[in-house]
Amino acid sequence: MAPEHSARAAQPQEKTPVLKAKLEQFQGRWITSRARKEDEKIHREHLILEFKGEELTFFTEEDGKKGNQFTLKVMEVEQRGAEQWLVLRSAGAHRYTIHYDLEGGRLILVGRLLNRPFENFSLSGEYRKAASAR
Repeated sequence: MAPEHSARAAQPQEKTPVLKAKLEQFQGRWITSRARKEDEKIHREHLILEFKGEELTFFTEEDGKKGNQFTLKVMEVEQRGAEQWLVLRSAGAHRYTIHYDLEGGRLILVGRLLNRPFENFSLSGEYRKAASAR
């Protein structure tokens, strides 16, 4: 029984290099624009995602003002057939599954973050990679 237990303990360490390799395609900043109607006015904002290592940080920006910022840990990058998804975890240990596709330099996400502090926040959208500052 001891060898089986030690093999399980080694799995998270083995997974890290594989996860890092899978996350390489996401690294950097991705941006999408959104419009929402509030008080009969149309508000336009950017949703910005930033992948650094095994973390995903996201925030909104409207009229140059940054909104709340949150960071989630990327636990898995998985694929089954044509279906691909990211498994994310918040500091409160909630797990979220966000479906994705990378196509022609675009990142397409479909999914919501249901629990507090996100309150059903949608990450869904078509993102373009931001030009890196030099």
